[in-house]
Amino acid sequence: MWNQKILGHEKILRHFEILIKKNNFPHACVLVGPDDIGKFRISREIAKFLQCENNFCGYCDICKKISKNIFPEVLTIGKLWKSGKEENFSEICKTSNFDQSHRQKNNVKNDQIGIEDVKKILDFFSTTGNAKAKIAIIKNAERMTNEAANSILKILEEPPKNGKIILTSKNKNLLLQTIISRVKIFNFSLISEKKLEEFLINKKQQISDEQKRDFLLLSQGRSEYLFRLLENPDFFEFEKEQFHNFSSFFQNWSFSEKIDRAEKISAPENFKKLEHFLENFLRFMRSILLEKISAKNFPIAQKISFNKIINILEKIKKTQYFLKKNINRRILLENLFFEI
Repeated sequence: MWNQKILGHEKILRHFEILIKKNNFPHACVLVGPDDIGKFRISREIAKFLQCENNFCGYCDICKKISKNIFPEVLTIGKLWKSGKEENFSEICKTSNFDQSHRQKNNVKNDQIGIEDVKKILDFFSTTGNAKAKIAIIKNAERMTNEAANSILKILEEPPKNGKIILTSKNKNLLLQTIISRVKIFNFSLISEKKLEEFLINKKQQISDEQKRDFLLLSQGRSEYLFRLLENPDFFEFEKEQFHNFSSFFQNWSFSEKIDRAEKISAPENFKKLEHFLENFLRFMRSILLEKISAKNFPIAQKISFNKIINILEKIKKTQYFLKKNINRRILLENLFFEI
C-alpha cells in the first residue's frame, strides 16, 4: 500500500515489492534522480514495507510510527540546517528523527553531514532491537564530507545483520566512487505531466484550467514541489510571479544592468535565494524548450533558437555546480547573464 502522495514510478515500485517479498532487497542502495520527485518519501515507504508485520498494511502501529518518525529502528537523516531556524534544532529536524544534540552542543550550523554525524549512524547500527530490521535513510547523501563518506564505508563493507541503509541523491557522480561500487543504484526520473494532471483533476479542491496550467508549468514533473505549491497559496503566487518574470531576461539589458542584477542577486544575504533562483531559471528554460518542441505559440520560444536554449540550460547547470564549489557568486552570475 504505497502512500497516495507517491505519484508515478510504478515500474520501480513494483520491482521493490518483488525484492522485499523475496527477501532480496539490498543491504545498501541509492535512489538517484532529480530533486522533489519523491525519493525520500519512497525511502520511508520502503522502510515500512521492510518492517511491517502485516504485509505492508500502512495502518498498523509500526507503519504509523514510521510515518510519524518515531519508530526507533528506522533512522532518518533529512535536513540538518535551515536558514532562519538557527537555535531551534527541533524545528530543523522535522523531517528526521536524528539526534542533533552533538551539533547543537558544538554550534554546528550547516547542512553538511560530517564525521560526527556518521558516528551517530554507526552507533545506531551497533545497538540491537526487536524489529525485523535496522534501517538508516540519508537524504541527499552528497551532503557527506569526504571524511564522513569514507567512514560510512564501514557499514557498506560489513553490513550489520538485518541492517539496511538507503541513500538518496540527485546525481550518483556527486558520491564517492568507493560508495557507488558498494551499493545498488535505482534510477528515478521526472514524473509525466499526464500523471500530475490526473492528480490535479482528481483533487477535491476546485482548480481552474489556468491554475492547472500554472501548476504543471511550475512543477515540471516534480511531485513534492507540486504538493508545496498546492499547500501554500502564497508560495504558489510567489513562484508563479518569479517564473513569469524570467521573460525580462531576454530583453536587451545593457552591460551595466547585467552587472547590477548580478550584484543584487549574489549578495551574501541572498545565498539561499540564489540557489532557488537558479533552480527556477532552469525550470523556466526547460519550459521554453518544451514549448519550442511542441511548436506552441509562446512568444519567447519563437525568439530563441534551440541551440541558444540548450546553451543557456548548460550554463545554468554549470553555474549551479560551481556555486557548490564556493566560486565567487557574482562572477558566476555575470558570466551567466552575459550568455543571455
